[in-house]
Amino acid sequence: MDFSYISILDFLVFGILLIINIAIFLLGFIVGKIKMILLFCIASILFLALPFLNVFIVDNYINKVSLELTSAKKLVYSDSFFIAGKITNQGKQDLNKCNLYIYISSLYPLQKPEFLINLENLNLTRGNSIDFSEIIDNFKFDDKYKKISIRCFK
Repeated sequence: MDFSYISILDFLVFGILLIINIAIFLLGFIVGKIKMILLFCIASILFLALPFLNVFIVDNYINKVSLELTSAKKLVYSDSFFIAGKITNQGKQDLNKCNLYIYISSLYPLQKPEFLINLENLNLTRGNSIDFSEIIDNFKFDDKYKKISIRCFK
């Protein structure tokens, strides 16, 4: 992961989740024996889930964006893929960078994206939209992409 994408709000969300985890763990010492085992198990599971919860909260609430594709297709006479669309900032802060991920494989959630498009210097303020269009060269796949996703950062 590139640490330039981490903002103060990422650390704040992670800190709050970590404090909740520590509180559940310490609560396990106060309550009875059966509840103590249950709270320790919950605290352990929550500790393992902290990075995933952090990404979920940041992507779905703080840096939330919607992606509306107007065109996503392989060009006919060349090995290129054209993608165009509109990004709308629905989050709580202004965004400057977005990464557009294109997955081809059927192992979508388990594999890295085949293509990554970096959109920088967007100046995407809260509630506003921006149009984009990009071409990917050396696209030797058919027109059947599995998923296109986006993550935006401050």
